[in-house]
Amino acid sequence: MLSFCKYLIIGLALTLCTGLFAQFSTSIGVEGSLLNTKEDYVYGVSVFNENETMDFYVVNSDLGVTTQGLVLRSFGGQFMKNSGVTCGYSLGIGYRHFSSASEFTYVGSSTDDKDSIVNEYDNFQYKTQYHIIRFTNFFDVHWNYSETLKITNSIGIGFNAIVQAKSANLEFDGSIVNTNHPILKLIYQPQITKAYKRFSMTYFASIGLFAVPLFTKPNPFDIPDERIPFEKLRINTIGIGFIPYFKKEEKDPHSY
Repeated sequence: MLSFCKYLIIGLALTLCTGLFAQFSTSIGVEGSLLNTKEDYVYGVSVFNENETMDFYVVNSDLGVTTQGLVLRSFGGQFMKNSGVTCGYSLGIGYRHFSSASEFTYVGSSTDDKDSIVNEYDNFQYKTQYHIIRFTNFFDVHWNYSETLKITNSIGIGFNAIVQAKSANLEFDGSIVNTNHPILKLIYQPQITKAYKRFSMTYFASIGLFAVPLFTKPNPFDIPDERIPFEKLRINTIGIGFIPYFKKEEKDPHSY
């Protein structure tokens, strides 16, 4: 987690510095997404009791239907032009959070003696919190409808990774999404930008087109991971961003 924070801070600093000191505009935004998948993951748990019996449970889980996130995006110099159609590049860094809920269902015991059956965890519930970071390279086409209204269509190729999946009050990994492999994801993102005197507001949506897992070369000693593949999650997003205008200091003509 410390390593994640370190790289996230470095990424944020680079993105902000790019926007402040180069010919870039930096958007600071929030987003919400709909999350869905056709995949499912049901697994079994065996609990060894102090009386040397075992209880068996099936764990059923559901993914949350929404995600929440923050995003920074630095647009290249072509974004600053306010006439005609221009092509450009932008870089985005983002954080996203979602959760899953799971419940134990008792299915049996290693003993038929009713007085020896413990069954301590029937209907036990827990939640798992997932944290994602992503870095996306966008190829942009800007259409300046007017001096204050810009329409942008972008194709983004980005690196996405689940950097933490944590289940409270659980002694084992209760995640139902495969956290072992980051993914390379292709998205389409349209955006409308409205300019005001001291800032601009952006309104955007993004649609996931497809994704492929990375670093999947099998190890002969690996146990097959049957959790939901990260690349099978469909995340479609809407969001809003804020672009402040920073005044440039005028150089004193008498200074050297």
